Amino acid sequence: MKENEFEKWLIDEYVTRNGTRLQKRPRSDAKSRCKRVEKHEGNLDSHYKMDGMRSLLNSLAYSKSDQDAGVSPKHSIPIEGDILNGTASLRNAVNLYCQFCMAIQI
Repeated sequence: MKENEFEKWLIDEYVTRNGTRLQKRPRSDAKSRCKRVEKHEGNLDSHYKMDGMRSLLNSLAYSKSDQDAGVSPKHSIPIEGDILNGTASLRNAVNLYCQFCMAIQI
């Protein structure tokens, strides 16, 4: 993961859906979650180069109906607490990193 470049992109380039920049805490959370994903699922840059992160994002897809059916998440990242929200938070962070990769054309 290109941590410093990702941080700079989040500060200088990324704009939320409502047209604002991410504040310090959400930026820090995104970086932290990306590092956590890397620890368990491998280098994010490698995932992007391999298939545009499609397989990684697929492993982070987990719905309420999956949870209600007793289906376990496809990823190997331990989550304490709410698995549905925890997985969604990780997926959102990886989506941000994927947008960063597209923007800088890794």
